[in-house]
Amino acid sequence: MKLARILSGAIVVVLLAAGVWGCGTGNDPTLTVTVIVTGIASKEDGERIEASLKELVPGPVRYFESTSMGDTLTMRLSPVVNAQEFSRKIKFGKVTEAQGNTVKVELAKLQGA
Repeated sequence: MKLARILSGAIVVVLLAAGVWGCGTGNDPTLTVTVIVTGIASKEDGERIEASLKELVPGPVRYFESTSMGDTLTMRLSPVVNAQEFSRKIKFGKVTEAQGNTVKVELAKLQGA
């Protein structure tokens, strides 16, 4: 019982310290953009898009998550202060919708493909 109290106290201290020093998870919903890309044909496409999106984030990426199903790749990353401005920087495909913190993109077909 005493050990459990000590451990729970230690966890609280670590969480408080993380908040004070800015070492949180970085997944602030107000600063997280979701980018849904359709037309993914290969793993290489996904890797290229992932790298491209990370470069668009001003400063270090504090949160990144990626899932794929079929030809669709969904990525969440932060911090992105303005999703509309972020969407205008996307060059690898056509932005078909940008609403709230969600951006939908159709991957551009390569010439000759």
